[in-house]
Amino acid sequence: MASALPKSGPVTLQANIMEYVNTKALRSGEVKSDLVKIEFIGPKIANQGFKPLIREAKFHISELAVVSFLQAREAGKALVLAPAPILSRFQHHCISYNTVRCPGLKPKDLEGKLVGLRSYSQTTALWVRAILKHEYGVDLGKIRWSSYDPPHPAEIKDPDFVIPFDPAGRSVEDMLVAGEFDAAIIGTVIKDEPTVATLFADPVATALDWYARKKIVPVNHYLVMEASLPKERPDVVREVYRMIGDSKKANPLTTGGVDLLPMGFEANRPTIEQIIEFALEQGLIKTRFKVEDLFDPVTMKL
Repeated sequence: MASALPKSGPVTLQANIMEYVNTKALRSGEVKSDLVKIEFIGPKIANQGFKPLIREAKFHISELAVVSFLQAREAGKALVLAPAPILSRFQHHCISYNTVRCPGLKPKDLEGKLVGLRSYSQTTALWVRAILKHEYGVDLGKIRWSSYDPPHPAEIKDPDFVIPFDPAGRSVEDMLVAGEFDAAIIGTVIKDEPTVATLFADPVATALDWYARKKIVPVNHYLVMEASLPKERPDVVREVYRMIGDSKKANPLTTGGVDLLPMGFEANRPTIEQIIEFALEQGLIKTRFKVEDLFDPVTMKL
């Protein structure tokens, strides 16, 4: 459990926030504060800190995948959201297929195919599945989904139709290249590998067309915190938000001119509303949360 904080004055926060373009200035100390010192004690890969955050309350503040946050709230965990995206990207490049097993694969062709992924509940997978269903009419129930990493809250289980597998030390990318999956949802593009291609031939152009119509930024991770923090130290919460904003300004993240890290409650409401609906639709949560209920009165006004 994260250490207790003083009731006034300077604090040291234990954090799980990786170094991205937009957090580089925060982590390097370029963004300074007389009130808040941040100790980045999380693992090198942020998602490896999500279970300790949810199950052990290990960090005062952390980035957290949105689906994991919703599942944690459904499990009764005392976490609140702040309207500060930490990791965000367009998602169309995150699904690839094996060109030997499935030459010329199109989205509808995924029906009946075996699709591998790290975790069925990962937020990237939520966005990709939603795109497949709502943009291309793919029946998600006809795809055979296979993953090895369960949801981050111990109380939440994957839907029964998810096929578990043991990666035996291999990555999903390696297994896709080897032809063990027809397709896979992964966080990167596998380059210079003739046996693998992205499902969308020009994923950036396809994503920008999607955004032009939807006007929704497909965020992966938001800043979250212990529910007690904004109640006990609203000054600290406001300062952390300021620091994250300043770090973003130092190194903004855009694709095709689109700000992928919009700050503020109203700027993020459409994204969060959409994620809630998709998570319900895909069997990841059972509760139709109101967006306001995921925030503290302090974090909602940031």
